[in-house]
Amino acid sequence: MNISLRKGTTNISVSYKGGGFSNNLYCSNTKFSNDKMKILELDFHSIVKAQIKTNSNDDLNDLKRDLNDLELISFSDKLITEKLIKRLKQNEKILMRFIADEVFEIEMRIKFISNEEFNLER
Repeated sequence: MNISLRKGTTNISVSYKGGGFSNNLYCSNTKFSNDKMKILELDFHSIVKAQIKTNSNDDLNDLKRDLNDLELISFSDKLITEKLIKRLKQNEKILMRFIADEVFEIEMRIKFISNEEFNLER
């Protein structure tokens, strides 16, 4: 079952091993799938298709290049958090799917901070 968590811009912060970070990333659609594996899908097509290249393009390229060094993704979005709290348990493993000019995936654990914030950790 696919559930749309949010249509519209969701800002995220990403931290990497070694201290690097990206705070200019945003996705245009956020979906959750609860079929065989629980999947959180972030769509970055709006960054890829933008005519003017910004820091978000650089941060998206960093995310793709440094996926194996990804340590933490932070969300501060009440709507998404409330929907996920109903469907996931604290520290549950989920598959993160990033959609841009290509699709890439990584397994992470969810950690709810409050009813408005959550992190995905490796």
